[in-house]
Amino acid sequence: MIDLKKRQNLILGLSEADYKWAAKLLKCEVASVKAVSLVESANSGFLPSGRPKILFEGHFFYRFLRQFGKADAFASEFPTICYPSWTTKFYLGNEKEYSRLELALRACAKYQIPESIALRSASWGKYQI
Repeated sequence: MIDLKKRQNLILGLSEADYKWAAKLLKCEVASVKAVSLVESANSGFLPSGRPKILFEGHFFYRFLRQFGKADAFASEFPTICYPSWTTKFYLGNEKEYSRLELALRACAKYQIPESIALRSASWGKYQI
């Protein structure tokens, strides 16, 4: 039977040395790095399906679309994925966030906006980077 500390490291994917390195780099305590890791990742950067966790951020999408002069038009046509201010109102969570990303990708294709704008509007993985 694997002990709890080893199990946590397997789930989180980081070794004690990783935590120490990050704490030294950030000039903080190891416990602080572990706390952020636990809260921000909910123990893993992956969904049960194996896909990376994402959170589609409609306010980022809006901000990135401004450079194309399309933010307000997108916000009107796609209000659940494009809005000027941060809100959790439209978050679906877990696997369903991919449907929001896919809608953003289709919207970008429809209006010839680079798909990277939609991809950059999602926070990805363990620490929602």
